[in-house]
Amino acid sequence: MFRSYLIVSLFLATSLIIGGCAKKTVPEVEKLPTPVAVETASEPPVTLTEIKPTPPTVEALLTLADMKLETVLFEYDSYILTTTSQQLLKSNVERLKKNPEVKIAVEGHCDERGSDEYNLALGERRALTTKNYLAELGVNPKYITIISYGEERPVSTGHNEMAWKQNRRVEFR
Repeated sequence: MFRSYLIVSLFLATSLIIGGCAKKTVPEVEKLPTPVAVETASEPPVTLTEIKPTPPTVEALLTLADMKLETVLFEYDSYILTTTSQQLLKSNVERLKKNPEVKIAVEGHCDERGSDEYNLALGERRALTTKNYLAELGVNPKYITIISYGEERPVSTGHNEMAWKQNRRVEFR
């Protein structure tokens, strides 16, 4: 009986050693074809020079600087234009209509309260609301771009209500 246990245990030990030392094969990775750009005969290929925006002319830059567009302020955690903001934008529109080809950037800003992501989104909503209002008043929206800086570019570095009020704004460049 002892002898049969010995034989069975030697057989199992040998099986484990041989099975444990088996050579592992690495499966071959299927090589995918390299993507190739396909050109159609009807459309010419787009080059990088066609994508780059044209820089504004010196006259356009001088005109925008001469216009002195008013900065618009917003309430805390809001992107709704107040009556005062609407009046300021109406005076800005009068200046813009005198030079309808001038391109402007509407920059949305926030105070330091709130997360970076939230403030970037809020700044974008403020800039978009301002752009839409300008378009309603007759400014061509194709000459308006929007950008949000969130809390990245404060006008006032204080940590009180007066500083925060100055930083909740939309500026024009």
